[in-house]
Amino acid sequence: DTMKKLIQENRVHFGADETTVPCRKVYLKETETQSLTSIKFQDGRAASKRLQTLFGAKVFTNPKDEVLISTLFQAMGISGEDIILDFFAGSGSTYHAVQKLNAKCSSSCRSILVQLPESLPDMLAAAAGSAKQVTQNAIDYLSALGRPTNVFEICAERARLLNHSDQLSLSSSPGFRLFRLNESNFRSWDSSGSGTVAALENQLALHVDHVKHDRTANDILYEILLKAGFPLTTRVEEKIMSGTRLFSVADGALVICLEHELSLDLIRGIADLKPERVVMLDSGFAGNDQLKANAVQTFKNKGVESFRVV
Repeated sequence: DTMKKLIQENRVHFGADETTVPCRKVYLKETETQSLTSIKFQDGRAASKRLQTLFGAKVFTNPKDEVLISTLFQAMGISGEDIILDFFAGSGSTYHAVQKLNAKCSSSCRSILVQLPESLPDMLAAAAGSAKQVTQNAIDYLSALGRPTNVFEICAERARLLNHSDQLSLSSSPGFRLFRLNESNFRSWDSSGSGTVAALENQLALHVDHVKHDRTANDILYEILLKAGFPLTTRVEEKIMSGTRLFSVADGALVICLEHELSLDLIRGIADLKPERVVMLDSGFAGNDQLKANAVQTFKNKGVESFRVV
């Protein structure tokens, strides 16, 4: 029955006579994403031209071709909600390729890109020929935006530009999160010179408010998330309660308040949300031990499993 069906669909090839063994017809368009040839030709200038169009200037030498990378991803069977990790992000071709794959296959793949902040001025000093002008273009581009002049910023800017361009052919912007590796946002206890009254007094004074003053709420938020065991991709919603900003994590499982002025009404409002865990800054209590004690009891009465002050 299968043979008759294939013959009816013109899917069997017969030779000129009985000396040829019949074989099944398989069209390349049905297997092109799996049956890759050992050599695939792609004009390298095309990727450079597309990147130049996106930035409005040539800012990267020999970027990888996002169209070819997307084709390779599809051939590997990357689909659904797969995650692609690229430790050498460069100009961000992997991010571009993943979004093209999603647009083509209606998938929801994501990517994690890692790139060292390689200095463009240092690269300029060592560059020669056309690479010198391209590197200078990149420095001028980032300087005009007030951003650090390094390769990482080119990668990040490509993601920003793609999310506001028509190159992805997506119905909505996928968005991305950007993180930089840094020291903790909280001052660590410095035991050097301990043993003297002056040193001890100095450390105690520093830890009245031990959050480093040049850090933003987002900096602190994501450090707390990581230390609480949540991945960086966890859903975070910003809420306003009693005029105070709160962060609701994982649909309210964790509530984080990073304000420096807390009130009993705010604490009761947070408790009414019935989160599993609550984290607040110690400086928010401003030395008010009674308010802190009331907070502990209020959260306990509402069934909050964990209340931490950092």
